Amino acid sequence: MPIKKLLAQIKDKQWDQQSGSSTLFFMEHIFGAYIDSDLISSPDLSPLLAYVRGGMFYHFIDDRKLSAIGKMLYHNFLKNKNSFDALIHKHRIATKKLEKIRLRFNAVEYESLSSAQLSILFEKYLKLSHAWWFYSLLLEDKGRMIQEEIVPQFAKRHRMSISEAQEAISVLSHPKELFIYNRERLCFLELCRWVFAHNAINWSREQLEHSREFNKKMQAYMDHFFWFESNFYKYKPVTFEMVYHKIREVLESETIQGITDEINSIWKGVKAIQKSKSTLLKKISLTRIDRNDIYFARRVIEWMEYRKISTMHDVYFITYFMEKCGERLGLSFEEVGFLRKVELLKLLRNKSKPDRIILKKRRAGVILVFNKHQPLQTYHDAQGKKLFAALQHKFDTSRFVVGVVASGVESPTISGRVGVVLDPARDAFRDNDILVTSMTRVEFVPLMKKAKAIVTDEGGIACHAAIVCRELGIPCIIGTKNATKKLKNGDKVTLDLRTGNIYRS
Repeated sequence: MPIKKLLAQIKDKQWDQQSGSSTLFFMEHIFGAYIDSDLISSPDLSPLLAYVRGGMFYHFIDDRKLSAIGKMLYHNFLKNKNSFDALIHKHRIATKKLEKIRLRFNAVEYESLSSAQLSILFEKYLKLSHAWWFYSLLLEDKGRMIQEEIVPQFAKRHRMSISEAQEAISVLSHPKELFIYNRERLCFLELCRWVFAHNAINWSREQLEHSREFNKKMQAYMDHFFWFESNFYKYKPVTFEMVYHKIREVLESETIQGITDEINSIWKGVKAIQKSKSTLLKKISLTRIDRNDIYFARRVIEWMEYRKISTMHDVYFITYFMEKCGERLGLSFEEVGFLRKVELLKLLRNKSKPDRIILKKRRAGVILVFNKHQPLQTYHDAQGKKLFAALQHKFDTSRFVVGVVASGVESPTISGRVGVVLDPARDAFRDNDILVTSMTRVEFVPLMKKAKAIVTDEGGIACHAAIVCRELGIPCIIGTKNATKKLKNGDKVTLDLRTGNIYRS
């Protein structure tokens, strides 16, 4: 596509933007699946755009088309309630296919595979993963269809304000089960508490390894959360050594009472939501339509949680493959990350070397353009920078920062100092600042617990930030579109938790 035509499309459309840590390899893999997805009669998403530079990505989807997909899901549910659960079931089947090949690979000695055999196995896995990501697209609006379709009608039926209806739906649709970040934290804190309870504070790693009881608990932790330290830009398996050092850090700064208090506070947050749910149900007489809508919203949130965990399993396995491919080819993980899928597989089969000049150009910044039934287009250097600048300009034109209140507190406003974080592994954040980011993921949770409040560019009622903040009791405004552009580190701001407006103090 000529750059002039692409610039005109960028100017003409409203874009949903997300950013974080990732590689060109993942952007091609995920967006390649999104552009191919035909699960529902959704609009053609062309063009999808992604910008990758170093370890950061920005991706852009036509906002109107993304919203249309969420609304189609909801309206299909209204016509046939089983249709939504059927999609979830099919997604689970796709997950089981991936799990099967993972088990097969785990049973194979990596060193026994030739590079050609490794290429064949990786290609097979990527094809199954490609099909898995078809379903992931359906939830890319992060539950925005709930606030756009369900909340206004609920407010109208019960004569509430939009903010009151938003809060009611958020609470009533909140699942009973613990979310993954709380499950991981509880499991880890129980390891710490075991060390205290058994007077093992001064034990070495070797002594703990020889404790059958502790080893059983540690193995259960690693089996469930082996992927927890990895992300789209790094492969980092959870090991005994790693968890041991994390436990040592906690033991140096905490008492057994402090650990017990944190465990109790997690359960207190969950119980507080259930208590709010019981209180609301006494005040509101739910109609049949209400119950259906709340069921739909809850299933979206549950599916989002399932998608999140399954995504990280998939990412862990792909980054593992990338790491092993790099070892065979004499490339760093970062270099492998800036190869395209077809390039990596070809290099493995031929035992050849990549064009390092191209890799250097891509690391400096590359725009990927995906169009249905067309080859992937890439723009480097001045053209890539020009396209990215045009996309960023779309988010710089608004003078105001306003979003949706996803979690409130008793006070109608809250003030504090801004801390902008795009990459939690690289960007500094001070305790009790207001965390401002594009969107949160599992690796943001330690920072979120330190934040006075949280503001995101993206997200809907079912997004990670909304769920975590409700359970932790942290004020949160989501979906501002431009908070990371308009707010800077150190800015003094006030959040209006009734309207979602954010003002510089």
